Amino acid sequence: MNQDESTDVEVHVKLRVPLAKQQNLADQTTDVSSDDRKKIGRWYVAYGIFLIACGLAGYASNPVAAKTALMSGGAFGTLSAFWGFWILKGGRLLALLAAGLTTLMLCAVFTWRSVVSWQAYSEGEPKLFAATLITGMLFASVCSLVQLLRSHKSVLAKD
Repeated sequence: MNQDESTDVEVHVKLRVPLAKQQNLADQTTDVSSDDRKKIGRWYVAYGIFLIACGLAGYASNPVAAKTALMSGGAFGTLSAFWGFWILKGGRLLALLAAGLTTLMLCAVFTWRSVVSWQAYSEGEPKLFAATLITGMLFASVCSLVQLLRSHKSVLAKD
């Protein structure tokens, strides 16, 4: 063989990972997605309870004019808590869509109501408590939507 001639050498390497380690890695992935699903499910249950508490607080602050706060806080709080329980029990795409669409709608409504309440307060009406409460509900809704988007893969993952 001349020094100018080159030879091609193929090297094949096979790595063998024991089946037990492969299954352990798969189990860890399942545990993480299951934990994330539990976290977002619990988050939505807590979010629902928060909305109910805000509805009760709004009603307690002005029972004559705040009946809608009680109804909307109670209805959407119960609905959001239900989405959380559904996710905890294994709900996937439909539960994710229902929770997401409900929360997105609440963000829009709370944005509108918050702006109206702060405008009324700036014009001298005694709406500070209502404006603050609605802004808090808006903040909680935005946080819930962000949490839902962060955990969507774990909600959709199969166990």
